[in-house]
Amino acid sequence: TSGINGICDQIKALEWVRDNISGLGGDPSKVTIAGESAGGFSVATLLGCEQAQGLFRRAIPQSGATHHTLTDEVGKVVADLLMDELGVESIDELKSASVLDILEAQARADSRYNQMNIGDGVQAFYPVEENEVLPIPLRESIRAGVGASVPVLTGTNKDENTLFVMEKMSSERLRKQAKTYGSESLIEAYREMLPDATETELAIELGTDFTFKIPAIRLAEDRVARGADTWVYQFDWESRNAHLKATHALEIPFAFNMLMATGVDAFIGKGELPQAVADEMHGVWTSFIQGDEPSWPKYDLEKRTVQHFDNNSSVVENGELPRLNAWEGIR
Repeated sequence: TSGINGICDQIKALEWVRDNISGLGGDPSKVTIAGESAGGFSVATLLGCEQAQGLFRRAIPQSGATHHTLTDEVGKVVADLLMDELGVESIDELKSASVLDILEAQARADSRYNQMNIGDGVQAFYPVEENEVLPIPLRESIRAGVGASVPVLTGTNKDENTLFVMEKMSSERLRKQAKTYGSESLIEAYREMLPDATETELAIELGTDFTFKIPAIRLAEDRVARGADTWVYQFDWESRNAHLKATHALEIPFAFNMLMATGVDAFIGKGELPQAVADEMHGVWTSFIQGDEPSWPKYDLEKRTVQHFDNNSSVVENGELPRLNAWEGIR
């Protein structure tokens, strides 16, 4: 296989929408694709795929951007890991394995991959580059102007990684984490920015930025260098569950204006619903999908304007420069 079959499936789905949505009352010229986390990775990948161009008008990658693909070389390493964990040597043997065995082997392969410190992302099973769908690395494709005609609304949450760091981090584990991310120098850079932070808090900050924030900003940078309309946001509203803060995926019920949906209360915590924040975000999302521009300025390399959503929302210029400087040459 090409190693990018998941993206191929998504392109086929978008082609189906193009060919059939008018029969269901839709307009194929007004399609917006949006996704959060892995969905955001997919949206960013589709932005950089020539075969997907013309299938959507606008894009909203939430907490997911570029930096989440594999080179062909790394993809082959992942394939070998999976085959090894399954104890098979051929594709025919792989096809004969049970779904449960494949899923369990996939988890073990992913764990081994994360210990190898290779690749550019945090998981083993990402779309693979250097094939008929994505012939060059994704960031190079974006930098070359693929997807530049598509307006993009993108951003992240302030405390993404609180959802993934549930235990106290030692100094040694923090050093290993920073080394995995590219350099132990990141620890000192972040200590300078956050002098009172614990090791656990630094681990959350580093993980948030490595996986989500820096890739989102790099996507914006690569696009605006080609003159592409791009708006950047940050979701700052903090859950009343003190540990979670503005955690991963917390923005979803706000963007969809579904604070009353089942299970959301466990995420946002007890108390009065922050309906005003949801109204503001939902209004931005729906107007963007309809073809309007967000109210804050487009992202550029001079002011780096970011809209911060909170009880008292604000527009901030150059707020992330210290973090961007810390990651320069690393991510």
